[in-house]
Amino acid sequence: MKTKLFLYYLFMILVSCLVYGIGYYHRNCTGVLLTEMASSLHVTESKLGILSTMFFWSYAIVQPFIGSLSDIFESSYIVSIALVSSSIFTFLCGISRSYYLTCLSRFFVGISCGSMYVPICRSMAQWFSPTVFPYVQSFIVAFGGLGGVLAQGPIGSAKGSTNWPIVFYIG
Repeated sequence: MKTKLFLYYLFMILVSCLVYGIGYYHRNCTGVLLTEMASSLHVTESKLGILSTMFFWSYAIVQPFIGSLSDIFESSYIVSIALVSSSIFTFLCGISRSYYLTCLSRFFVGISCGSMYVPICRSMAQWFSPTVFPYVQSFIVAFGGLGGVLAQGPIGSAKGSTNWPIVFYIG
């Protein structure tokens, strides 16, 4: 019985790492592709600063509310809904050729990514003792940072081409 429980926890830690890594991927993608996105959306690069901040503002705004929702609803449901909505709005961001639709899509990607971390923390705090929890949490955060580093490969390969939307299809 303990082996099954250990494997379940290990699996959930790995899934949590991947989910958090996706959030870091989304943080990086617009900054790297600024020039390509500006020419495709027919706006100035400075106007794309608003596009980048749409992600971060919505990410920050949603976190306190998600903390309360994590107390009411099962964390796995919240993370699953956030992953699906993140995928939908990321894809919409990639296919959009309208600046305003891209901004709106990035806003909802930020809400989705902001809805992932707090439920993950809550689950880990419930599953692990106070002595083990910091190690598990630091592993998840480190993997998130690694997700940002690993994202530079696909993002960097799209730099300088008109094929930049593929970065959003990957995410």
